[in-house]
Amino acid sequence: MNFYIVIPAHNEADHIGSTIQSLIDQSHRPKRLVIVDDNSTDDTAQIVKSYCKQHSW
Repeated sequence: MNFYIVIPAHNEADHIGSTIQSLIDQSHRPKRLVIVDDNSTDDTAQIVKSYCKQHSW
């Protein structure tokens, strides 16, 4: 089964890592994970980029 997940994010540095990790830990992972960062001023983008280096979503 193929499915995509889209996550909108704005200043979610406190939660985005655990959200992504939760998806990684699932037995059925999405084919594509799209995170839309709405011009965050915290470390949201850097956290997402660190996961992008490890996973090819």
